Amino acid sequence: MTPSLARLRLHLVQNRMLDEVLELVRFEQELSGDKAATPVLVDGGRAYARYPFLRDPARGVPDACYDVTRQLGVRHHVSRAELRDGTLHLAGHAYLHRVETTDVSTHLVLRERDSGREFRLPVTHTATPGLGADADAGRYAYELAGFEARVDIATAAGGQPLGDGLWDLSLAVGAQGA
Repeated sequence: MTPSLARLRLHLVQNRMLDEVLELVRFEQELSGDKAATPVLVDGGRAYARYPFLRDPARGVPDACYDVTRQLGVRHHVSRAELRDGTLHLAGHAYLHRVETTDVSTHLVLRERDSGREFRLPVTHTATPGLGADADAGRYAYELAGFEARVDIATAAGGQPLGDGLWDLSLAVGAQGA
């Protein structure tokens, strides 16, 4: 059982909402045969599992019972990484699992390993038609998960050259405010 389902069940039991507990059990039984993950609602930078009673005013279950923000997985793949004339060219895709790629806000992050000094660089978002269609029963669209990035070593540090050190590259993946 996922932590959010456990929180929801505990809330329902603590508040003696026994009919709702039974409905949740039925939902879980149906879910167990479904290979696709439960959809989420993204609101205010948080992701909430669309389990029964989410934001049902008659039931008043707190959003915290549904919060799966920290459980969202990142799916990613680098398809190209090459250094030409002092510029690193990267391409691939990255997305938050179960969060459709609308309002994408992914950035490339350069971080010097010892000092922790960090620079966030923009990426160009590219189309990825059909990405994810074979996973989760095609329930989610990741049509803008692609990215291309150029890192000019001479200007990557806020217009200045990157300093000496070991620089790690990562992506800060975002969509819909999450």
